[in-house]
Amino acid sequence: MATYLARYLRGGPMRDARILAFDGETVRFSYIDNPASKAAGHKVRDAMELPVEQFLERYFQHVPEPNLKVVRHWGLYSPNKA
Repeated sequence: MATYLARYLRGGPMRDARILAFDGETVRFSYIDNPASKAAGHKVRDAMELPVEQFLERYFQHVPEPNLKVVRHWGLYSPNKA
């Protein structure tokens, strides 16, 4: 379901490729472990598995409100586009 919703969100909170598995009850997805990345000096990827309800709660916390202008680090709003 999250993959379906992600296609309709412009610059959504998660790319489809980060969803690794879905068995109807749980969603497994990849993420960057920031504390481990800081210690290692490079991006450390890990995977997490959550029940669908909890995954969707976290997912929708990162969806911007309608008509909210979101500044990204690429494209028209990129800092290097001066």
